[in-house]
Amino acid sequence: ASLCSYLRRNEEVIKSLRRALELQPSNFSIYRRLVRSLDALQRPEEALQVLKKMEKVDNAGQAVAYCDYGTLYLVWGLPDKATEYFVKAQELGYSDDPALMLSLGRAFAVLGDQAKAKQQIEKITRYSSKYLEAQFLLAGLQKTTEQKLLVLSRLKKTYPDYSGIDYAEMNV
Repeated sequence: ASLCSYLRRNEEVIKSLRRALELQPSNFSIYRRLVRSLDALQRPEEALQVLKKMEKVDNAGQAVAYCDYGTLYLVWGLPDKATEYFVKAQELGYSDDPALMLSLGRAFAVLGDQAKAKQQIEKITRYSSKYLEAQFLLAGLQKTTEQKLLVLSRLKKTYPDYSGIDYAEMNV
């Protein structure tokens, strides 16, 4: 599938990934790659069908599928549906997942619910790989320039050598 993708043989990629799923029906990374490939080819109904199959694998498959539904719906400009699926994933016991908190925070931000967006983002600990990204989003959610700069200055204390913070400060 990787070689076909590199050579831009999209139909062969889809065919290879479907065959791989037949051989490894519990491999979530194959489902996810197939969903992304179908979405890239603007075949949303097929992508959603693949997620429905992943939901049925087990509880973890259901949670991963819910996260991927949410991601697709957010990209497709349907933040209400995205939020619905991100919340479902949290209800399955994944409420402490930083990537899920960040995605749900983004969805709430798009919906204009700043309070809920901030609530999700502020839960992400500074030891998470999603912390930096979350703090940039949090800065963007602040109402005043002073508040935005305060978030960025705190972030600069944690990551003093990260030049992206200086750039963000200049653009406030």
